[in-house]
Amino acid sequence: NKSRQFILTAIKHYFNFLLDDDMSLNPTRLIKIRGVSQRSLYPLFSPSELEELCDNFYHCMVRNYDDSKMRPHVRAYSQLGRERNHAMLSIMVHQGICTNQLELLQLSHIDLNKATIYIPSTKNTNGRTIPLQASQIGTLINYLQQIRPKFITSHTAKEQLFLPLPTIGKDRACSGGMMESIKLFARQTKKVDKKFINFRQIRTTVITHWLQTVGLRQTQYYAGHKNIISTERYLANQLEDIKEDMATYNPF
Repeated sequence: NKSRQFILTAIKHYFNFLLDDDMSLNPTRLIKIRGVSQRSLYPLFSPSELEELCDNFYHCMVRNYDDSKMRPHVRAYSQLGRERNHAMLSIMVHQGICTNQLELLQLSHIDLNKATIYIPSTKNTNGRTIPLQASQIGTLINYLQQIRPKFITSHTAKEQLFLPLPTIGKDRACSGGMMESIKLFARQTKKVDKKFINFRQIRTTVITHWLQTVGLRQTQYYAGHKNIISTERYLANQLEDIKEDMATYNPF
């Protein structure tokens, strides 16, 4: 479509030129070609960098975070929010889910005995069951047993895995629902790693790594793509393979 658009533009210019020469009709005037959707190429993390991002978030935002200037009641909720964010980051780093799917996760979707997590379907993705990694089991157990129970109030959904912090009077620092929590979570992650752009970058990295390790069809299932074309678009991120092909086949 991009090539057709360039050709059509040239033809339109040609007929506009003829109009100046007393031709009364431009047959291309109302023709339009819809463009092709473009997928942004992000600078990718390596698998070890993703693990390091998760570890650094814990050390910077949970274990060693300086909250001494906060009021006591806000400090407690802020700590809970950062511990919840670390658990969410663990799932994004290892299972490559989108931020909008975090709100759909429920307690029953995690099976610690089988070490799996079920990601429910959305309008654009299929449901799927993905293995949990050994390095994240401890984080999830701590969240489920120690952190999440402190979020629960009479107004919260008891089955939802990741909950927004309860509203603290008029203080909006620790409230505002999950969307506000995700925005704050993104700002915290940028402080931890300057290479981080957004959470789509993490998903892109995970899917690209799956393509290299488990193959195209298994990647399609893990990513929840309804169409294999959606998975194939991530092949453009495999820059190392492109470099190798250029080194092998480029005659210069």
